[in-house]
Amino acid sequence: MDAKPGRRGRLVLSLGLALVVAACAGAPEPAPVSAPRPTPSPQPSGDVIVEAAAMVAEQGRTAGEWAGPASGPARARDGVEIDFISADATNGGVMAVYAGVQQAVAAIGWGVVLRNGRGTPDGRASALQAAIDARPQAIVLGGFDPSEQLDLVAQARAAGIALVGWHAGALAGVDPSSPLFTNVSTRPSDVALLAADYVITVSHGTAGVAIFTDSQYQIALDKANLMKAQIQRCGGCRVLAYRDVPILDSSGEMPLVVRDLRAQFGTSLTHLMAINGNYFAGSRLGLMQDNVPPTDPPQAVAAGDGDQAEFDRIRDGDYQLASVAEPLYLQGWQIVDEVNRALAAAGPSGYVAPPGLITRSTVPPPDSVWNPTSAYQATYRRIWGVAP
Repeated sequence: MDAKPGRRGRLVLSLGLALVVAACAGAPEPAPVSAPRPTPSPQPSGDVIVEAAAMVAEQGRTAGEWAGPASGPARARDGVEIDFISADATNGGVMAVYAGVQQAVAAIGWGVVLRNGRGTPDGRASALQAAIDARPQAIVLGGFDPSEQLDLVAQARAAGIALVGWHAGALAGVDPSSPLFTNVSTRPSDVALLAADYVITVSHGTAGVAIFTDSQYQIALDKANLMKAQIQRCGGCRVLAYRDVPILDSSGEMPLVVRDLRAQFGTSLTHLMAINGNYFAGSRLGLMQDNVPPTDPPQAVAAGDGDQAEFDRIRDGDYQLASVAEPLYLQGWQIVDEVNRALAAAGPSGYVAPPGLITRSTVPPPDSVWNPTSAYQATYRRIWGVAP
């Protein structure tokens, strides 16, 4: 059945068409790190401030609803081992997903081994090779694109090992061009646009924004470009800066970057936005060095993951207003379900979990992640045919 795209779909489609036109005209030379990247802006389709407030309110109403699979194959095999390759075991997001996988394999009666990619391509290659040599039934690529390790991915496929990703590509779910069975993730567009809508709403359409991304990752560029495009739709808002800062270097670089931005833009800089909350530990330090009170502008809003450090800052009113968080434990359970579907020679579930907007009024308790209130664990146990 055909369906007309909603506002989200129209916005992403408009941006996508503009990117295709730009690609056909030839690729420009890379911009300097400190310069904004050219980003096409979709045409406004209404009062963006009203639209943004409506989307923020709608997310708050539906955050706990379950829209995932209601059926699927029972446990396909006994004694399955999954090797989970973490892109970087110091990343709180990927490790929370691994914790969700641990919960799920305990429920289904399987095992899981963690291998640390140590934040580098060489480290991930070593971890992936060790996993292949161990001959598990499945390997999870946790937080890195299979295109980085094409030879090893091909080796794993040739060995008959099921491959499932988490944040392992720019597309959520099935990507025909990817060697993965499926890529478990939220839609980057949902995360980016919800973060931008929140900034537009909380600023009453007057935000002055600096956006931070990491050009090593296409998903990071996609999210940053969508945030930029949405902020630019707001006539009273401005994108003051767009900076390429590697995530792994953010703690060291962000203090100086933020101090430089404040010197350049002064009180016009009201919000910091980034594709991952890791940027804001460094920005916090820079603001403290400039003696900025923790509840004064610029305030941070993250479009990615949602980890303990972010939640602590949000809860304490400590230089961060909000984060668009992913249901990381739920995604761990979904990974195990997708592995089971692959081993049962069934198709992927097609489920893409929605993100959650975390503010001071919705932040989880200390030492916990955002976990939707839906009964996803009981649902997956029923699908797999295992006792609670």
